[in-house]
Order: sequence, then structure tokens, then C-alpha cells
Amino acid sequence: SNLSFYSINFNPWINKISETQEEAGHYTLIYSICSFACIIFTPFPGLLFDFLLRLASKGKTPQKRLLNSLLCPIPPLLIVIGLSTALVCCYFFNTPFAIYLSIFILMILRPSLLSVAGATLRIRFPTEHYERLFGLFGTAISFTFILQYPFFVWYQDSLVQATSTFIALMLLTCVYPLHFLPKRYRLKIIKDNLKTLTKSEEIIALKEDKR
Repeated sequence: SNLSFYSINFNPWINKISETQEEAGHYTLIYSICSFACIIFTPFPGLLFDFLLRLASKGKTPQKRLLNSLLCPIPPLLIVIGLSTALVCCYFFNTPFAIYLSIFILMILRPSLLSVAGATLRIRFPTEHYERLFGLFGTAISFTFILQYPFFVWYQDSLVQATSTFIALMLLTCVYPLHFLPKRYRLKIIKDNLKTLTKSEEIIALKEDKR
């Protein structure tokens, strides 16, 4: 993930910029403090989703409200992708300002990743599948940790190529939030979710009949 890419390359980056060990230690201290201070930004993704869902609930018909609710993940996801891209772009600049900026972005981004992903899964898929899907999401993140070391070695050999490739991969993820835009696709999601809900109710009814 982008946070892993940032973390493993942070020390080589600040050592390249710092003129003394004390300066590098200062950046490390700021990084550590801000890692704990990121809890301040934890409520913001939830507040943003609540605001967007309230706007979506103002639709005139139930179908309109459901269609609007499927648009809610788009702004938070694009914000997360934008912040992730900006975080990695800071590596192109060997200045103290770039370090401070990246740490500030990290404070916002770290608590946002999981909360935005979790809220998106709840909106996009039936509730009964949430735990399974979130587990798969965690597994996918764990798999990316395997790529940490190869990326680290590549970063040491070719900073521009490695960072540019990582940025390009992150920008490709914009496809996911934007795929919610077509109304026809959102209608399909609603129909599929209703079918799943109906099947679940039928299964529950059958189990109760057997008792």
C-alpha cells in the first residue's frame, strides 16, 4: 500500500536531505508525534460520509435515494486517492517543506484509508457480505506487503522510475470510484442487492420452517 511505500522509504529520504544526524532525528521525531496525532483526523471520513448520505436521503423517491447513496463513496475515495498520490509525489522534492507536507498528509490519510474502504463496502454491497469482503480487503493489503522490499530496492536504484510507477498505479484506482457514475450501473447494483436480500430472507424462512 502507499503507506507502506512511504514508511519504508522515509528514512533514506530524510537522510538524503539532512545535513546532520540531529536534523534527521528531528524529522523522525516529528513523524513519530504526528503518527499519534493522526487520531485527531479519525472522525472526519465518517462525518463526510454522514453529510453525503444526508444529502442522498433528500431524493423524492426510494429509488432516487438509493441511486444517490451509491454516489456517496465517490468524493471520499477520490480524496484518499488524491492524498495518496500527493504523499508519494513529495519524494520528488528533496526539501524540508516536502517532508513536513508529507507528514501532514500522512496524518489525514492514515485514519482515512480503512474507514473510507469500510464505508464504501457497506454502501456498495449487501450488509451480510460485509465481514467477508472486509476480510478479503485485509488479505489483499497483506499481500501488498510482500512487494515492499522489491519496491524499496527499486526505489534505491531508480527513485524517479519507482515513484512514477507507484503513482501511475494509484491513479489507475480512480476507475473504481468513477464506475459509480453511470445511472444504469447503479440500477444494476440495486437490483442485484435486492435479489441477494430476497434469497437471504428465503433461506432464513426455510430454516425457521424446518424448526
